[in-house]
Amino acid sequence: MPRRLTADEVQNRRMTERELLEAVKVFARVAGYVAYHEEDSRRQAAGMLDLMIIGDRADRRTRLIFAELKVECKTRGRLRPSQVAQINRLLDCGQEVYVWRPRHWRQGAIERVLNNVEARAGEDRGKCDFILAEK
Repeated sequence: MPRRLTADEVQNRRMTERELLEAVKVFARVAGYVAYHEEDSRRQAAGMLDLMIIGDRADRRTRLIFAELKVECKTRGRLRPSQVAQINRLLDCGQEVYVWRPRHWRQGAIERVLNNVEARAGEDRGKCDFILAEK
């Protein structure tokens, strides 16, 4: 018999990548950023990430954030090799890059990043802890 899912697992599985995308775009706009997402990925080079978020406000430093959004599912939620290569290129250029999942939204990690709140002990900042753990 398969094991029962916890309440957190059920809640995390309910949020689709599209819902996460819309939530991040709305929050980014409210926080003073411009968020760009190409609806038709066939127009992009292989491995391009889901979101480019640009912020330039007088009360905070100018930022360029790249984010790949993934669901919690182990099969569909994996990074493709072309995405890993693109992430590594961006990191080599010193860019701020994240892989965000519904749990990061629920835990407030995405909000902290966009609000430029320093996390405790590298919790969700630095050289992209979310990515490094997934390679």
